[in-house]
Amino acid sequence: MTPQVSAATNAVDAARERLALRMFRNWSCPDYDQILRLTRMLADGLDDAPAAGSKLAESMAQEGASPTGTDARSDRRTMKVIYDSHIQT
Repeated sequence: MTPQVSAATNAVDAARERLALRMFRNWSCPDYDQILRLTRMLADGLDDAPAAGSKLAESMAQEGASPTGTDARSDRRTMKVIYDSHIQT
């Protein structure tokens, strides 16, 4: 990594930290811990395809959604199917 790239990366990291500190400054520790836990669950689940034969997998197949979609329309369709599936259960 060049010194210029390193400096740019450091500047972006510092800006993210300042933004996060402002956003979360009034949050309680339990609320902050919960958002971290839920964000981790979301990130971990992004790589997972639904179990074959599951209600979610069937709904996604019917809607043409893909757990590994690469375009924004596919991502929105996938999130809608996941949301609808969750609401119906």
